[in-house]
Amino acid sequence: TADFGNLAASAFTNCCAAGLTPGAQGNITNDPRFVSASNANYRLASGSPCRDTGLYQAWMRTALDLDGDARVGLGLVDRGAYEAFGSRGALFRIE
Repeated sequence: TADFGNLAASAFTNCCAAGLTPGAQGNITNDPRFVSASNANYRLASGSPCRDTGLYQAWMRTALDLDGDARVGLGLVDRGAYEAFGSRGALFRIE
């Protein structure tokens, strides 16, 4: 079982972690697919279930992630402390 210290699993919302109830309070239990958790790189890898599935809040419109990048990309927000921008697909501007 997961150890959340002094917090109950019900204290978590919109998280991605083993030990939480899938679907409860927006949580998922899939592997978050970090770039390299063993090297403390908790950025989301391509194909992570946490990409573009975060809960958007109005304050995020102008907020920055831990890398100093915009918190919201393409109108969507990732779960976690870093916003992933690569490998979402190509953007084209047609004039």
